[in-house]
Amino acid sequence: MAGGPSNVWRSYGGEAGSSGRVCVPARAAVNRDVLAKLLVGEGAAATACSSALQDGAELILWEGAAPADRMLAAYRRRHQRALADAAPTVGFPEALERLGRAGADSLCLGQVSANNPDYVYMIFMTDNPPALVACVGIARPA
Repeated sequence: MAGGPSNVWRSYGGEAGSSGRVCVPARAAVNRDVLAKLLVGEGAAATACSSALQDGAELILWEGAAPADRMLAAYRRRHQRALADAAPTVGFPEALERLGRAGADSLCLGQVSANNPDYVYMIFMTDNPPALVACVGIARPA
């Protein structure tokens, strides 16, 4: 996903040297600061993701949405793979439960790539109004 068509990406914040890229529909009211606030107090993965955002981690938000139940199926497989690989994760059981409760609701997907610790956080949220549904962190291979 991270390398999609170049015409859907824009620099976050519009400043030269700003960290991260953001791909959002024009109707979305989400930026780095709003997202960091949405994540606070929403579990271990969300709190770590919020800290990473505040520390300048790369942020990507993908355009469009998909049903939560479709994301649930994909992330159940990712969880099983992480368990099989003994990859450290944070928030997976809670995220899967929250995605299950979201049913067929359309969700947007975001990614935060942190360096300390070296994790990728996946963020599942509603678009209008923006609200966090779930967040999961997966350690990147060394």
